[in-house]
Amino acid sequence: MKRSRRKEIEPEFIQLARRARIYHGTSTSTQFRIPRGPAWFTDQKAAAAWFATSWLSMRRDPGRPRVIEYEMTGSPTVAVFESEYDLLTFAAAHRWRQERRSPGLYQAAKGVCANMNVDGWLVPRAYLPYDDFEDTGIPGVREPGADDLMLCDPRPFLRRIKSSKVTPLGRTSE
Repeated sequence: MKRSRRKEIEPEFIQLARRARIYHGTSTSTQFRIPRGPAWFTDQKAAAAWFATSWLSMRRDPGRPRVIEYEMTGSPTVAVFESEYDLLTFAAAHRWRQERRSPGLYQAAKGVCANMNVDGWLVPRAYLPYDDFEDTGIPGVREPGADDLMLCDPRPFLRRIKSSKVTPLGRTSE
């Protein structure tokens, strides 16, 4: 009986453009200008707002849901994965694990940051627009979807532009 070989996942590497705008959604009551890494960002404000008000974020610290807008001042080098599944498969193959069988995103981020000599990862179109028929996706996200960007240490690459409050429905206000 032959065993099937798993697909080897090898990410490509790119440098992100300076001056691009990215967003970080958070509900923590802790004040910060730029989050400590590893930290997650997206290219669409609606996706960041969703994360700031999601059940997981609000369960951790429901203090001050907000979206923080940043401008890229540097050009970080990131590993590009086609999907979150590919990212987690890659992390598992390199044994960047937590106690359970498959690594979570935080453990994968720590592994990427410690072992890959890159500034983070990018999963293009990781967050899809909301689909009424399927009841999936994130309301307000535009086609073709929002990117998932993780930066190991965001401080050298970002300048804070502004922070916007977020309501429980994911709407932002200045």
